[in-house]
Amino acid sequence: MPVEGVKAWQVVPPGQLRSFSGNHRWALALHNLSGWFPATSRRPTAQMNFAYLRWDNPLTRKYQESAQKQRQKPDMFSSSGSLNLSIISSLLSCVTIMSSDSLVFVSAVDGVGVITLNRPAARNALSAQLIDDLLVSLRKCDGDPAVSAIVVTGGDKFFCAGADIQEMKQLTFVKAYTNNFLANLDNGIKAIAKPVIAAVNGYAFGGGCELAMMCDIIYAGQTARFGQPEVKLGTIPGAGGTQRLIRAIGKAKAMELILTGDVLSAVDAEKAGLVAKIFPDGEVLKQAIDLGARIGRFSQPVIAIAKECVNHAEQVTLEEGLHFERRLYHATFGLEDCKEGMTAFAEKRQAQWGNC
Repeated sequence: MPVEGVKAWQVVPPGQLRSFSGNHRWALALHNLSGWFPATSRRPTAQMNFAYLRWDNPLTRKYQESAQKQRQKPDMFSSSGSLNLSIISSLLSCVTIMSSDSLVFVSAVDGVGVITLNRPAARNALSAQLIDDLLVSLRKCDGDPAVSAIVVTGGDKFFCAGADIQEMKQLTFVKAYTNNFLANLDNGIKAIAKPVIAAVNGYAFGGGCELAMMCDIIYAGQTARFGQPEVKLGTIPGAGGTQRLIRAIGKAKAMELILTGDVLSAVDAEKAGLVAKIFPDGEVLKQAIDLGARIGRFSQPVIAIAKECVNHAEQVTLEEGLHFERRLYHATFGLEDCKEGMTAFAEKRQAQWGNC
């Protein structure tokens, strides 16, 4: 079952919405199968996929706190059984989209796309389907003009346990080599232009650690753990562990972790530079979303250019990197946002970005 408490997935016509008990207080048909629920639309369309709102989900905390002031749960349905559109409108920014066969949840909160790995029985191990679903969701967020940054997160006790060992057991050298195993994950995330933030709770081991390192920024909970334990399985990291870890924390520490399979605590990961910041476990996702929203308040072309420059620095010499940076710096002077930013600074007012 993709969601505890939801017993069935089905297409629900307008007027026949059903609520569910258990951990998920409401299930709402809000998502057109062809894409994001349109911000301007006021009514569900004929063909729907379920979207759900968890009363205890951090993504709904903003509205939850408002509702709790009144000491009551809002009535999602009118007396006639139809949707209470005023409540729906208040909650649209916190809607989480799910489908019956997807191994990820996709949410939109304050202009930030939130992708939640959803394979809890396998501790979010990176199966072929999970990787495909993750990449599809990332590309969807990247192409959505309403999304300015993306957060990738997992469960409360685990971010991702690594690659799927049951699938890897079936691999041979020929299969792995000819299919270029795991290259699609690395290449797919590198192709995302918008900032990608990893919100890590619990452990991120093997491919999970590598997935976090593929993101642009890592926020972690106090109990988060990072490691590359592949030597314990008779193999080595294969999705960037030997390459990105050394760039993040240096050769000596990376070598020790990879050759022993030891684990790095969140505190040590922050000290070493792998993690940007650590927070109490229950605050990580909220803080990552807040960071994405802050980034989203700047010119999006400028953010994309800055991200490209920083990532390019890992691939080239200092001289080549400086030349690349200088050329893109010069290019920003052709942006309307650059003119607006400098004019706003001179006039002592807030810049109004046009993202052009």
